[in-house]
Amino acid sequence: MMLLKNTFIGTLFLLGTLFICFSSNAQQISKIETAANNVWVVHLETDWINIKDVNRITVYDDIKPTLTGWTVNGTAPNDVGIYSNVYDEKKAIQISNETYFPMKMDHKIYLIMNADIVESQSYLFMSPYGDTTIAFEQANIYCESVKVNQTGYALNSTVRYSNFGVFMGDKGPLQLQTLPDFFVKDSATSTTVSSGTFTYWGDDTGNDKAQTGEHVYRIDLTGLSQGTYYIEIEGMGRSHYFGVGYPYSRTIAAVHMRGMYHQRCGIALEQPYTNYERGTCHEQVAFTQYPGNGNEGQGWIIVPQNAQMYPIQGGYHDAADYDRRVFHTKIPLLMLNYYEAFQDHFIDNQYNIPESGNSIPDFLDETLWGIKICEGLQLDSTNSTNPSEYGGVMGGTETSQHPGYGIDRADWENNGTQVYGTYAIYESTTYASAGFFAQASRMIAPYDVQKAAELMQRAQLAWDYCESQFFDTRKGFKMYAALQLYLATATGNASTDM
Repeated sequence: MMLLKNTFIGTLFLLGTLFICFSSNAQQISKIETAANNVWVVHLETDWINIKDVNRITVYDDIKPTLTGWTVNGTAPNDVGIYSNVYDEKKAIQISNETYFPMKMDHKIYLIMNADIVESQSYLFMSPYGDTTIAFEQANIYCESVKVNQTGYALNSTVRYSNFGVFMGDKGPLQLQTLPDFFVKDSATSTTVSSGTFTYWGDDTGNDKAQTGEHVYRIDLTGLSQGTYYIEIEGMGRSHYFGVGYPYSRTIAAVHMRGMYHQRCGIALEQPYTNYERGTCHEQVAFTQYPGNGNEGQGWIIVPQNAQMYPIQGGYHDAADYDRRVFHTKIPLLMLNYYEAFQDHFIDNQYNIPESGNSIPDFLDETLWGIKICEGLQLDSTNSTNPSEYGGVMGGTETSQHPGYGIDRADWENNGTQVYGTYAIYESTTYASAGFFAQASRMIAPYDVQKAAELMQRAQLAWDYCESQFFDTRKGFKMYAALQLYLATATGNASTDM
């Protein structure tokens, strides 16, 4: 996937809202790459900078590295571009009773030369930030414009590409005048296994959120067999390594599973399951049953003072927020269907999660964590005195505002400023829960008969609630629930099953 260049615009906006305590002497050249046959990319890395929000005062020019005084082998570039990113940040700090955000930045300086880069030639870069020398060899110098899926490509896929596109920060895109040759090489032997010329895919230079901001070219990787490779671009440099085959597909799955674990809500993240530790978060929630702003799961929830709190656990934080939304019902639904289709792909102790070692495949354990929140959101005699609500599943949890940027962390939310409540009982969450309670009961039955029976009971309660309400707007979820209840309770007698 190619990076969206509206990230650059967002960076400029961010920098335009900040006051920077910063000295240009704190920058140094960290690496040199290329972007095209005549474009060098010099990375400048900063020390820690304390940044303060001061009501959107534009100070970008105050922090931008100088773009003058650069030469390559004694020749000044025709033009110089810049692209700036925050790439590391610490917790906010207080200085003289004001809030600052410690950050490190990476500035990419694009030196646009009037001559092509030459293989095996030595280049001396002189700048206000120090001097350095490199020898250009296209097999060793990375070209940032060639994008490969570094996690890997599926062996059975009939569509595999590497994309190429030049974007030079505030100097924008570059359309190639001559299409270069490429060489796909085996990573172990450096022998060429495929070669050819770029194919022009199209003009994607807009700044919409779905556009890359580049003229896009493609390299066809369809013919590659299982292995590890890299791409050399004539006169420009090379790609990062990438792989094709089942080991890489398994890595993709593992990366996603690790992401799921790190977004878990209601549990501490700790060793030996992760080096990125935090305490337990969001252990209680008020059953506010907020209806939403005209739609399921929309709007902030303000929890009344002294509201009764209920223990709750499970589900996942939503992106950078800590809410658990109605949309999250898709997570266990998709995971259950994937697990059922490919059960032989998953085993216990596969993904290093707290449940590893319990004789249940880790993928199924993680799926059950996604379901657990809906168990807590389902109303019954243990958490409601209104029998007409029993079986209904509330639509998730939310609070009154976004977490404070650089200040709030998931396990710090119990400071009185972010108390979470629930949305109302929704048709979609209740039908979806009926479906995945029933499906999960079938999947867990070989490992835990008691849990399977509990989930099946919850599925029937959810279905009965929906039927009592005469719901009929979330037909997809209703069909899913009906199918899974049928599969879980089928006797083989057609009339009885119907």
